[in-house]
Amino acid sequence: MTINKGLTSLVNASPNFSNQGLENAINELKMGWVTKSFTLDTDITDNTVLTTSQKNDVKDTINNIAHLNIGRYLGDLIRHITTIPKATIIPIPADLTQTLTFLEI
Repeated sequence: MTINKGLTSLVNASPNFSNQGLENAINELKMGWVTKSFTLDTDITDNTVLTTSQKNDVKDTINNIAHLNIGRYLGDLIRHITTIPKATIIPIPADLTQTLTFLEI
């Protein structure tokens, strides 16, 4: 019984999720080679000319020394955590639009 009450209070509340703490911690790590690989990863991801397959191929090619490419992992982490509060982490059919929020799901 207490579990249902706890879930109801969570659903009816507005917890104001924020990723700012994690983003601040990642910004502290960006120095030297990490900054360069993070910028490269962001530029590849934001590129509008390349297809998704080409973007993945480029990322795989530059990831030949994984410990030097930590910027890519940090970029992936930021992109992943931003999908959680928006509820876009849950796959939906291509012909539908995501209208639900994280709390509604």
